[in-house]
Amino acid sequence: MYFSEAAERNKKPIFLELRSLLKAEDHILEIGSGTGQHACYFTEQDQSLVWQCSDISDNMPSLTKHINDQESNQLLPPICLNVSAYLFAQQKYDVVYSANALHIMSWDNAQLFLNNVAQALKTDGALVLYGPYAYNDQPLCESNMTFDNFLRARDSQSGIRNFNEVNTILQSHGFVLEIDVAMPANNRLLIWKLM
Repeated sequence: MYFSEAAERNKKPIFLELRSLLKAEDHILEIGSGTGQHACYFTEQDQSLVWQCSDISDNMPSLTKHINDQESNQLLPPICLNVSAYLFAQQKYDVVYSANALHIMSWDNAQLFLNNVAQALKTDGALVLYGPYAYNDQPLCESNMTFDNFLRARDSQSGIRNFNEVNTILQSHGFVLEIDVAMPANNRLLIWKLM
């Protein structure tokens, strides 16, 4: 998993939305970094950011190689992070960022992540999630329905998450939704601030 066409396509639109959120010298924890393409691109665009990539053990060799190949002081050595076992309170970040990971995790793991992520954030920190979401009052578009069926056929515990359920969990931990913006290919960029 050294290159992702989806990450290559969406890195610019995501960064354009994130520019106003990110501040000089912000420390960002990325959950489910995959190839590390977002981390590499975002830190090239803003050379004050410090980025901590993470992923599950199966993805660590390719992620570590890609990050090490960049030879950037902004990119910290990737950490192995499984949301079911990670101690979120061990370090505080300005932003926790995750793109296209919540629908890959099991719902149990997604809930563990959502219930614990506040512990990893500084006061006034932000949680940024990118990917497809279902909304209570709207049917899934055809492409997202096809994608959801594909995910569930591959792993019955994965699938496109319901925004309202995600938001309810986060609100119970002091998060307030600040941005919900439509993105290309029927994705959403969601930003919550920890109050």
